[in-house]
Amino acid sequence: MASTLRLEDRDASTTLDLLGGGPGGPGGNEFFRVLGGWTSFRELDGKVTEVIRILSNVDTVGPADVMGAILEAEDLLHAADDWRDNLIEWDSIWIRYAVEDETAKRALVYEWHIQLLDGIATDRELVGGTGLYDLTITRGPWEYVTPTTDSSTTDLSTLGGTWHTTIGGGGQIPARLERFRLQKLSTGTLQRIWIGIRPEYFGTGSFVALHECEDGDNHTDTSSAVVAGTSGGSVKETTFGTETMKPRFSLRYINNAGGTFTHFHGNYLVLCRARVTNADTDIGIKMSTGWISIASPNPATTHPLTSISGDTDFKLIPLGTIQVPPIGYRGPLKDMDDTSGNDLLDQYRITVSASRYTGTGDAQFDCFILIPAEYQVYMDDAGLLVATHLTVMTAEDGAVTAVVQSAAQANFVNFPTVSDTGMFPWGFPVTQGLVVVAGERDAGNIVTEEFDAVFIDALYPRVINYHD
Repeated sequence: MASTLRLEDRDASTTLDLLGGGPGGPGGNEFFRVLGGWTSFRELDGKVTEVIRILSNVDTVGPADVMGAILEAEDLLHAADDWRDNLIEWDSIWIRYAVEDETAKRALVYEWHIQLLDGIATDRELVGGTGLYDLTITRGPWEYVTPTTDSSTTDLSTLGGTWHTTIGGGGQIPARLERFRLQKLSTGTLQRIWIGIRPEYFGTGSFVALHECEDGDNHTDTSSAVVAGTSGGSVKETTFGTETMKPRFSLRYINNAGGTFTHFHGNYLVLCRARVTNADTDIGIKMSTGWISIASPNPATTHPLTSISGDTDFKLIPLGTIQVPPIGYRGPLKDMDDTSGNDLLDQYRITVSASRYTGTGDAQFDCFILIPAEYQVYMDDAGLLVATHLTVMTAEDGAVTAVVQSAAQANFVNFPTVSDTGMFPWGFPVTQGLVVVAGERDAGNIVTEEFDAVFIDALYPRVINYHD
């Protein structure tokens, strides 16, 4: 396969070859790239500025052909301006590059400039000889032209349904996740939806997203109680004999999950399924994490205060984002740990403290859900109805939007507002990804509710290198 350096629109229906060929097709020689005439500058925002020196050979194809090629280049690059500045414009402009049998890759063009450096030219009219130009382009990362896909038809619980994908983003940097789709066929309308993805790190086989609060240790005014409609049949119930902020229970959740502890390494938003028993009751909740003795908590990190105000239905309450392990896992610490990570994380716990501001009701804590925070989106107005699909889309420039469609993906039902809440821009890790989802209705979370399938409809691996 021949080498490629060209400008093209989104579907490659319009192209301009910068290595020879040009608008006239194979055999034309409007442009040649000058050997040694390509420099690159990486900007602080991650974009790259390329300066590519090209020759226009009017001796071979004539001034009119060269001028036609220059005008076509300017038309394409003006279209890049239109796309950048107008959300209604769909036809983005790209620069494609590959040498011989390399994987085809291209990068989005943000800004551009063509400057004539030398030649016989007056007011854009080429009289003869050869024109020398610098084509300056500000672009995004290279991404492979052909997307990859993956899917799971296994039902995923709205209480931390987990999907161990069979693919990774590939490439060298996180992939652009152009279309991620959840399918729902059961009853009810989901409004609040969390989707999190984390890298494989040391593995995912032992990872569990849902952890039962009743498996933890009791602290002030707290005991386990059997309650219908809960994930494990029981809760931690706090009666607030002491109403001020006190530790109420703690959960050595990794130990309870068992398995290989390093499979839990990562960053997570902690959701707690909880409620109060009387509508007159308002409580404050604070999560702390760290190592703990048998007798009392010893938190490494205390998270911001949140609250429950009169909600007698179980809802998913965000308690904050944690890092596991809290102090990282750099080389010296890893060398001191055992091969499964058990030494380091055996006593690592989540502690919940709570206070009652008003009312006479109790607090009931059902379970924790760990939503990966590396790549994460949240919607509080999803409107995911029966027999509909929710697709989270990432445009070429990284803008994230969402749409809800009918079961056949024919009709548009809703356009939820997407919050990109992850540590990094929404995307997909280079290695295999671990996906965790959660969701609830306006009235709260139903333990039996599920997503029926999840799809990666288009994933574009990204690279930094110019050559494979």
